Amino acid sequence: VAFYTMLFLLLCLFIAIVGKAIRVYELTREAQDKPDAINWNTVNGVIFVLFLIAGLCGVYFEYTV
Repeated sequence: VAFYTMLFLLLCLFIAIVGKAIRVYELTREAQDKPDAINWNTVNGVIFVLFLIAGLCGVYFEYTV
């Protein structure tokens, strides 16, 4: 149980570090008066499509097995 708890906490820490790095990147671009580099609508759309495909593959696998 302790191993999975530690693994979960490390995953949370990794996500937090990546989030802070992206925030620093956005603030730097804003300070330089450059346009937004990351289009979050596109990012969310791509993530949605990936999870949709993975979910459909999972449903297909469950019905065939």
